Amino acid sequence: MKAIMIGVLASLSFTVQAGWFESKEVNYLKQARLQLCADHTVEDMATSFLSDPEWEYGESEDGERFINLEGGLTFHDKPATALMQFMINPDTSVEFNALEFNGIPQSLMIASALLEKMCSSARENASYTSQPQDTASIERTLATVYGLDTFGEEGLLIRTDQGEFRMNLAAMTEPELNILKLAAFSASSLCFIGQNAIYKDSVEQSC
Repeated sequence: MKAIMIGVLASLSFTVQAGWFESKEVNYLKQARLQLCADHTVEDMATSFLSDPEWEYGESEDGERFINLEGGLTFHDKPATALMQFMINPDTSVEFNALEFNGIPQSLMIASALLEKMCSSARENASYTSQPQDTASIERTLATVYGLDTFGEEGLLIRTDQGEFRMNLAAMTEPELNILKLAAFSASSLCFIGQNAIYKDSVEQSC
């Protein structure tokens, strides 16, 4: 993974640490909380929104410390790879620095919108996992499947004509996964079952 050369960082050279273990700086960022999302950690935001998030720590020759976060998302209805860079300041505060989509630098406005969406996703995920199951409120939604992506370690992102749904891969049966793959290939409709508008518990061929 590369460092994002933007602003005052453009003239610096970097050393990036990568490997089988995570640095203490990466763990520090994961547990940090941004001002715009003080109720959730950066890791909560990343794992609830990005597919396959990866973290790498780097340091400039002048001792400036940064962490790159890379993961998949949907941008303008197309899959994209986001590369976000955070700085760890001398006072140990964490500051967002830059954003790229598919290697193209993005504006602060787009970066702010992305961070807000990531925060909303973390809140929705926390709300869903903390709610007791009430069979009386379970909804069945018929939706045409357009594509599948993974997010986090065990999440499946399903793009449909009714919006994006999310399911837990570890909790899915093999028949459910198979009918999802077939539906995505043929753009056919399936019935999604769950209490939440985004997070679904199961899927069937018809409602």
